[in-house]
Amino acid sequence: RYVTLMDVFLTLVIRLLPLYLLIGLGYLAKRYLSVDKDHIAKLLIYILSPAILFHGAYTSPLTAGSLTLPIVFFVVCCAMCVAAYVISSLLWNDSRRNIAAFTSGTGNTGYFGLPVALALFGESSISLMVLAMMGFLAYETSLGLFIAARGARSVKKSLATVFSIPGPYAFALGILLNVTSMQLGATYESFILNARGAFTVLGMMMIGLAMADIKKGTFDIRFLATVFSFKFFLWPLTILSLLWLDTHILSLWSKEIHDVMILLSIVPLAANTVVWATEFKSYPSSAALAVFSSTAFALVYIPAMVY
Repeated sequence: RYVTLMDVFLTLVIRLLPLYLLIGLGYLAKRYLSVDKDHIAKLLIYILSPAILFHGAYTSPLTAGSLTLPIVFFVVCCAMCVAAYVISSLLWNDSRRNIAAFTSGTGNTGYFGLPVALALFGESSISLMVLAMMGFLAYETSLGLFIAARGARSVKKSLATVFSIPGPYAFALGILLNVTSMQLGATYESFILNARGAFTVLGMMMIGLAMADIKKGTFDIRFLATVFSFKFFLWPLTILSLLWLDTHILSLWSKEIHDVMILLSIVPLAANTVVWATEFKSYPSSAALAVFSSTAFALVYIPAMVY
């Protein structure tokens, strides 16, 4: 068990070092090059994110038995978002409650989830991971996006935002081509490889860009405590409760599915939180600090939970 714990820790460290470097480069780019994070956010939202959503839907293995995974995670994501919004409304009457609700309902399933799953469970876990991640993606492009937009826009404009974002359409198109088994060829493979790299680079630099705007004395401990409580306590508690129910009553899922569900419940806050906070001008500095802090905390938290 000790070896497994160290393996997970070292895997996270090796995986995260380049990401932390990108965060640092983003910070320097804002401080010394005056890079505009608003323009970077638009590139992520309208070009790179739709490409990633399309690829995830296009390549996910769709089987009757495992299709319950995205449904379960979509429901849990929505439930966490609503609960966080209600609680956050007692703490703030501004857009912090919207960003807190959005990020409490999702997690960093890509940068963290996939490499840790590979280290722990091997290649066989990837198809299950991708399917489960579809539930997170569906949440982020529907209720999650609506709640985040409501911090800056009316109900009508927030709904219009949800329908104007290309991500959900790219996701639906990916499912359609997946079902019809259409092959897109080598050109597409080359494109998506580059798009994924650009998405990672710009997505992590966004955290650094937003952190450069943090002013002395603006540290929001209540925001941090709220999102940490949901991400690192209520999420695993909820998933473990579902697995207890499945083990003793339902018997729907295999041990492999149980493992994947536990792992996805303990990943840190999603980097996309900073992107949407920037787009809607909803306390991006607080969002960036929370994402960065959760990413650092996960270095210790995830290996300990796995152990």
